[in-house]
Amino acid sequence: MRQPETAALDQSLATLLSVLSARLAKAGRCDQALANIERAVDIRRRLAGADSQVDAADMARTLNALAVRLAQAGRIGDSLAASEQAVHVYQRLAAADPAIYEPELAPVLNNLSIRLAAAGRRAEALAASAQVLDIHGRLATTDPAAFDPQLWISLNNYADRLTDSGYDEDARAIRAEAATRRSLHQRRLAEATLLPE
Repeated sequence: MRQPETAALDQSLATLLSVLSARLAKAGRCDQALANIERAVDIRRRLAGADSQVDAADMARTLNALAVRLAQAGRIGDSLAASEQAVHVYQRLAAADPAIYEPELAPVLNNLSIRLAAAGRRAEALAASAQVLDIHGRLATTDPAAFDPQLWISLNNYADRLTDSGYDEDARAIRAEAATRRSLHQRRLAEATLLPE
């Protein structure tokens, strides 16, 4: 088993590699970005295998970043597998602490839905998109100012998945609901700016 100090250094290295990967990707150096995020994932997996105190949230974030880099490299199957792993970890975290982790789970689930659709797995893509919509619906109920925008994006994404599955009429109704919610949110913002201080 690794010493605690060594494990802490390895976790810090994995974090730095993740940051470097994001910056390389932003600079268009996609091959190097992928190589660095793969190293970060390898480190976190090795730490987990050694029974070290690996932060599961960091593991999920690193896996999600790997999925993004793999998709950018055109490795769709590998990207889908990494997305599924990230969602699995986030779902466990969200089950224990939904207030903290559901806002992080939702966009990762949305990415998974998009990749499932691209792979032709339409029923699974629709189910994942429905989960995203359910999460954002709950979050928008408790904090509309923060989550209404995510909700109407989720509604439109869900409509896309419905269209993919041949439910065109349902998709139109969902898009109409998204447009209504967006207009209502924008009206609320406009009214808030007119309130006296």
